[in-house]
Amino acid sequence: RQAMPKPFVSLVGDDTLIGATLERLAQIPGAEPTSIVTSEDLGKVTRRATRAFKGTKLRLEPEARNTAPAIAWAAACALGEGCDGVVGIFPADAHIPSTAAFVRTIRTAARAAADGEKLVLVGIEPSHPDTAYGYVHIGKGSRGAVPVKRFREKPKPKQAQAYFKSGEYVWNAGMVIARPERILAETRE
Repeated sequence: RQAMPKPFVSLVGDDTLIGATLERLAQIPGAEPTSIVTSEDLGKVTRRATRAFKGTKLRLEPEARNTAPAIAWAAACALGEGCDGVVGIFPADAHIPSTAAFVRTIRTAARAAADGEKLVLVGIEPSHPDTAYGYVHIGKGSRGAVPVKRFREKPKPKQAQAYFKSGEYVWNAGMVIARPERILAETRE
């Protein structure tokens, strides 16, 4: 719903998806406070949903411009505030059953992105062919931090089946880890 999007709903357990996301992020050792980018229209509901998470910064877009501009703005803010490490971009509407696995994955991604050369995408091993997700081509049997061959937007059913059968694709989790200057360089290209 427009006034109450998925991040603010309790779909699994008692916590909202945004609350569960902030709880997961708080488990990453050495992580700085979280910034949330959202529209002015969702400012009140976001403040209510996140008030228990002290230090969370709320950045309200005066006009929603989609994901890429919001990510670029967050990266520019991080640079402007003196960030000298990596930043992570995380959707607030994901259910991730294992916080420990999430933390291990993000720590691996952060190490891979630390040199500033890499934009690290987090992928999910597909359990079935699905047309609702973008796919990342990583190569057969690849695991850990590996080069991305190509990103494929949400495919048609036949193509999703082929991606799944090949064992060379993961679902795009919508999570990106990189140095903020690398993110900004990508948005300029």
